[in-house]
Amino acid sequence: MDRSNIMVDFSPGYFGKLPIYPDFIRHNATSREVSQLDQWFQEGIHFAKSRLGQGWADDFRKAESYNFLFQQEGSEYYLLGIYTPSRDQSGRLYPFFIFLRISKRSFDLPLYFAPVCFSPFLAGSYEIIQGGWEGTDLKSIVSRLEQMSAPLLKDFNPIKEGYLRYLKEQNILSLWRNIFNDFEHAGKYLITHNLTNILQPLRNHSLNRFGLGLKFPLSSRDQAETYDIPFWFDLVIRLLRQDKVSPVLFWNRRGSGNAPSMIAFLNQPSPKNFLLLIRPDMNSDLWYDLVPRDPAEIDRVLPKIDKGQKDLLDNGDISAGAFLAALEAGG
Repeated sequence: MDRSNIMVDFSPGYFGKLPIYPDFIRHNATSREVSQLDQWFQEGIHFAKSRLGQGWADDFRKAESYNFLFQQEGSEYYLLGIYTPSRDQSGRLYPFFIFLRISKRSFDLPLYFAPVCFSPFLAGSYEIIQGGWEGTDLKSIVSRLEQMSAPLLKDFNPIKEGYLRYLKEQNILSLWRNIFNDFEHAGKYLITHNLTNILQPLRNHSLNRFGLGLKFPLSSRDQAETYDIPFWFDLVIRLLRQDKVSPVLFWNRRGSGNAPSMIAFLNQPSPKNFLLLIRPDMNSDLWYDLVPRDPAEIDRVLPKIDKGQKDLLDNGDISAGAFLAALEAGG
């Protein structure tokens, strides 16, 4: 079926607090999906306060912004956008987030392609939350959102074709350098080993009880959305041997104090995971860093990498697609 002329059902909006207004502000924010994300933030803030105590407010103010892809089981829509810690005129703290509400039925790709497909909207939203709201009013913000969403793609076949070219033309040398800035970085061994150990036991099982967040490294900061997120999920699906994955994602490429990363959930995350957005440096049994910096972890994992997998990981000339196929066949 030719879907090139089918309109993608999406609408832009915002919700939360900004210093230019005394209370909550909202636009196109009456949907169930926005209410669910708002509730997730509320419960997450309550948990963060209980864990961080009096220091939570300072941690919240200093926290980074995150892009997100958020959905609830059974909903026909999902939200894609950006969140930032914020406050109102009186200083009361609460997130502010800009979003697109997108119909799953009209988006004819796996959801993890959405960051690439709507990259211009995410870039424009980042500019707004970084201070683009200053010296303006709510009407002007709405106008800017409408302008940002007007030229968005309606046909995503070029994105899919671009990913297939990426798998064919991108070699592993470039991929590891883009992610780790060094082809010899031990992270390539850690992430492959850890993902395999976590996901292979889940084959042929429902993911409903798998609540662990998985922290992935991403390409260097200050770049537009690339195919790294689809690549990681391509690997996840191959290791799981099931493609019915409905992720919730939070990711940050521009953080000033942390390496670019994505926290991915394979089903609805607990609101307790909001703590990760405030304190990504904290250890928790709610999420797992697939590339831990602990030297002891590196020393533990490296001897467990068999020769065949090590040779594969060290072959910089192999394409990304051939790499995925080899890992899948080896499992």
